[in-house]
Amino acid sequence: MVTLKYLRDRIAASLLVAMILHSKLISLLQELISKVTLMAHPTNVLLEEDALNLTCLAAVSGNHIPQLNYSILKDDHIAASATQSQACSLLIANVAKADAGLYRCSVSEPTGLLMQSEIVAVTVEDLFQEVVLMLMYRQALVMEKEPQTLTCVVTVNPLRKDKSDVTYTFLKQQQPIVEGSRSPVFRIVSTERSDAGQYTCAAQFGSVVRYSREVTLRLYDNVPKASLTVEPPGGAVYTGDTIVLKCELDQFVGWRYYWYKDRKDTYPVHQNWGSRGDGASYRVWRAAPTHTGLYWCRAGRGTPVFYTEYSDMLFINITDLFASVTLTASSGTVVKEGRALNLTCEVQLSVSQKDVPQDMRTAGMLFTFLKDGGVVARSYGWSTYSISRMLSTNAGVYVCIASSGSASKHSQEIVISLDNSTVMLAAGVGTVLTVLVAPFAFLVKSLWSRVMQHRATRQESEQTSGHGSGRMNEKLRCEAL
Repeated sequence: MVTLKYLRDRIAASLLVAMILHSKLISLLQELISKVTLMAHPTNVLLEEDALNLTCLAAVSGNHIPQLNYSILKDDHIAASATQSQACSLLIANVAKADAGLYRCSVSEPTGLLMQSEIVAVTVEDLFQEVVLMLMYRQALVMEKEPQTLTCVVTVNPLRKDKSDVTYTFLKQQQPIVEGSRSPVFRIVSTERSDAGQYTCAAQFGSVVRYSREVTLRLYDNVPKASLTVEPPGGAVYTGDTIVLKCELDQFVGWRYYWYKDRKDTYPVHQNWGSRGDGASYRVWRAAPTHTGLYWCRAGRGTPVFYTEYSDMLFINITDLFASVTLTASSGTVVKEGRALNLTCEVQLSVSQKDVPQDMRTAGMLFTFLKDGGVVARSYGWSTYSISRMLSTNAGVYVCIASSGSASKHSQEIVISLDNSTVMLAAGVGTVLTVLVAPFAFLVKSLWSRVMQHRATRQESEQTSGHGSGRMNEKLRCEAL
């Protein structure tokens, strides 16, 4: 028991002495080495193939500088070590992604006492952010003899300003067909069956190489044939309708589409680019009878142009929606003054409406009535224009127009006039009376003139005889005196 206790005391005393000595040695080392620093250059984010210089510095005090052991560690593993007086450096000429990590350095003196620097984080980004191989017409099928272009599109990290040293390699079935090219483009002048297969490209800068994903170049078995469809289906279209002729090719892009009418060897009536590989459309907004005919379409692309086969023929028949429009007058075209008049726009449609009630056949139609070229009434669904009391101002030339959507049709013209037979009769009777009475009036006037003349002559005779008797009496009176 005494021996064991003695041993424990001796061990405890030895440990205490060792700790005291270690503390003193550390104090002595700190007096010798005041600070250890790890410096990285450059200090910004690194790209692949950049140079990295790591320097471990020890601040040593005193006139005598001993030989110190330097170690630069990456992720706690020694990356470089040396025995120097004040500093140690590690140069990585071309950093790679694997060089990214946490770095620090340690310095020890010959007795083995150690001091470490702070941790320095090193980040290495991709030089090539993306590499994509693009076919001329993406994943679309190509035809024999048609030219094809493969482009290696490389997105270089914007921190790299100089991009001129990038080289390109093109591979088919993982075997190089072009290596170390300065051009990112590989051209096939005339595509053959043997050109079909899997292609990749690689971009290289120094020791950095990045590959694209595989793309497949596929050839069509035969010359493709376009497909032509029409909306509304069936080919029966009415005037004013919108027609959509769609030309399609399966899995094809980059084509220009052409539409032909009545003859395939004429200049196309319309052409349009297809953008998404699902064809293109030719739209006729307001169909007219002149659009009736035979239609074809086909597609072409490239220089010189490679054409597909023509689509099957499609016949489109444009029919007038209105078979006839007739304007009728309820009281005829000659109306007595003050009477009522109804003008009705009667419509006969080309569309079969056997199952449609009579009062619903004109629902939604627009009826316009014109007098002498000016609009006098317009209404939806109401095909009658009423005049409650006929006046002279209502007389004129009338027309009606029936409209549905963009289709319309005019009626015939009718002339509405005022019935003035009563006035004419009064005028006629007056004329007859004038003819009959005139001779009688002349006779009466003549007789009256004679009577008046005779009366005047008589009065004058009487006055003359009266004056003669007076003079005779006066003479007798004189003689008697």
